[in-house]
Parts: sequence; structure tokens; C-alpha cells
Amino acid sequence: MHSPPADPLKSGWYAALGTLQRMASLPQQPQQFSQDWQQLQQNPSQFFAGLVTEGAVVAEALEATCQQFSGRAWGDRPLPKYINRPNDQSFLQPYELKNTQLFGFVLEGSLAQLQKLCDRSLNQPADGSVHYQVAIPYVILSFQHMGRVSSLNPPDANRGFLSEKEVAIWVLTLAGKKCGPVFRAERLAWFIPYMFASNEPIIASGREVCGFPKELGKFKLPDLNQLTQPAHLQALTWKTLSPQTPARWETLIQVQAAEPQSEPIKRWQTAAEAGRHLVELLLSGQNAIDIPGWELPFSLADDLLTGEVPIVLLKQFRDVVRGDRACYQAIVETPAQLTALQAGGLLGAEHLGYQFTVAIGQFASHPLVQDLGLTTQGSSLQPDSPLQVPVKFAFWVDFDFQLQNGQIIWEARR
Repeated sequence: MHSPPADPLKSGWYAALGTLQRMASLPQQPQQFSQDWQQLQQNPSQFFAGLVTEGAVVAEALEATCQQFSGRAWGDRPLPKYINRPNDQSFLQPYELKNTQLFGFVLEGSLAQLQKLCDRSLNQPADGSVHYQVAIPYVILSFQHMGRVSSLNPPDANRGFLSEKEVAIWVLTLAGKKCGPVFRAERLAWFIPYMFASNEPIIASGREVCGFPKELGKFKLPDLNQLTQPAHLQALTWKTLSPQTPARWETLIQVQAAEPQSEPIKRWQTAAEAGRHLVELLLSGQNAIDIPGWELPFSLADDLLTGEVPIVLLKQFRDVVRGDRACYQAIVETPAQLTALQAGGLLGAEHLGYQFTVAIGQFASHPLVQDLGLTTQGSSLQPDSPLQVPVKFAFWVDFDFQLQNGQIIWEARR
């Protein structure tokens, strides 16, 4: 029960709110008018006190709503403390990833299809708050092994470390603002639409903390000393999408190399050298990419390996009550910072070095070729057999890096 305030101005404000509240309820309770009129004649002070009490409830609700809106608008909502458990699978960030050996295979895609993928996953949810534009018509297919993955913050920094195998698709985008047809690029960002990992803590930490679209995979990674031995990724797939289709473990991606036509082409001594060489290869044979306010080739060379380049992801969780809705949805950018480059080099390009081919299976649950608009070669005798995708060039790097705390670029509001 609210007691009448001593301040006459506040009492008048509460009485006015109470009057508005009663007027709003008259269509549903028409008899209330005669009851109020009778009470006003018999006991005016009691009638006024009732209006003040009802108005105080309305004022309290309005104040709570304003505080909630203000907190959301300014990003200062108090967050509940995370409840740690001894067997928790979601590790506290930031993360350190050491002894990482990555094999990268550059595949040609379609700018239009890649942009559709970015629009669906990033631009449409953000609804104009930020815009991601695909920078180049190529994607990087990576096979990587991280020898030591651990948290940098206690208490999880004291729990130990994991080793991890992963396969991922990387799409280079330019992040910025779009006003009508005019796009103003501000920074580079790697978008990852597909990612596969070998153990549950890495999957849980990646998805729950950062929003990586990680799913379980089985791997045979490339071997630098035996590159002609096939490497592959197996995933839990559905050939078609129907109530009768069982899930099966199938080979989704296989990488095959022919015997080299020459010795390994180039070995990199520094991260800056690697970045410049990769940019030259990515842009070779392409028309200059002209975006106002953005010198793409120079920025790529500076940031591709040497800078702190963010990874942009759609972080979301399905709602428990309404399964077609997200209880949380946000566009997040998590910076990846190179800390050391031990070695690296080019494995093959055009008619030099190893000649790689990537075979990608056709599964309705994993439409990689369609989503990425990948260029394929040859025609298959069987419509469901894997599609052969040529490799523009292949490289490897052995490095350490850190995955820093992320930044919320856009967040859905209730």
C-alpha cells in the first residue's frame, strides 16, 4: 500500500495519473463512473486519496520502464554473475592459442552469393546499424591444429589446456555504414559461416562466448611432410531435408594434392612478408577494388597477419518458449591478435608447387558450394557425388595468437 506523499505537487501528479488510469478503464468498467461520482460526493478526501494511491502505482511502473529503457539504450544494464561449475565446458575469455599450424586453401567464390550469405547472417538482423560488404570473391578453407588452447584469466587460466583440430571457412568483409547506395568502409572483418571442431569444450566456449558457428567434426589434417596424402573433414550430415532422412557421418570436404611440379615456391620469414605476399596473390588478376576512403590493398597487407583483425559473428540462442525466436541475438566482433609467427610459406599456386583440389560433398544440411558460390570444375557422372573445386593457391603458417574480449556491434532489444 502506498501512503500519500507529503509533497502537494507530487500528490497532485499522482492524482492526475490515477484519474487517467480510471478514465482509461471506463470502456471496460462503465459502472465505475457512477461509483466514483457517488464517492466524490460522500467523501471527497477518501476519493482523492484513492486517486493518489492508484497514481503512485502507475508512476512506479513508468519509472521502472524508463530506467530499463535508459539502461538498454546506454548499455549499462547490470549483468548477472556467471555461475562457475567445476566441469564447466565454457571457458572464460580471452583465450591464448599456441603452436597453431594452419593450412589455407584459397577458393574462388561468387561475390553475389557471398554477399547474400553476409546479408542473411549479419546485415538483415542488424537492420542498418552496421553493414558488412564482401571485399574479394575468394574464401579461405582452413585446416588447423592448435597445440595448446587455454584461458588467460583465472580461475580458468589455472584449469589447464586443450589441443584442438578445426576446419573453417573465412570470408573477408569490409565493415562500415551504408546510407542508401553509398557505403563507407571503416575496418576489415573476417566472417566465418562454417566451422567444425574436434572437442566439446572448444565448441561450447566458441559458440556460447563468441558466437562461432562451431559443430562437431572428425578430421585428418594435412601433413607438411606428406602433402600428397589426402586430408578430410567428416561431419554429421543430412543428404536431404525430410522427416525420413537419417543423420549420417559423411565426408564433407576432402583435399588432395598432386606431386609438385617444382620445389616449394616461397618460405616467409616475417608476418609482414607473409601478409604482403598473400595480398598480392589474392588480388592478382583482379581489377582494383575501389571503395571511397579505403585503400584496400595497403590495409590488407598491414592487417591480414600483422594487425588485430576482428572476426565478425552472429551470436544467438533459441528461445525456450517460442522456438522460432531468439532469446538473445547480437552481431559481435572478436579481435584475433597474432603474437608470434614461427614459420610459413606458399605450397602451390597456378602451375607451381603442389597442385591441390578440394572435393566438397553435396548435402542439404551443408550447402557449401551454393552458399559460397564456389567455382567447380568438370562434371560428375553421378549428381550426388562430390563437386571438385580448384584451388587458387595454398599456404601454411605456424603461429601463436590470442582471441581477445569481443565487442557488441549490434544487439536485439526486447
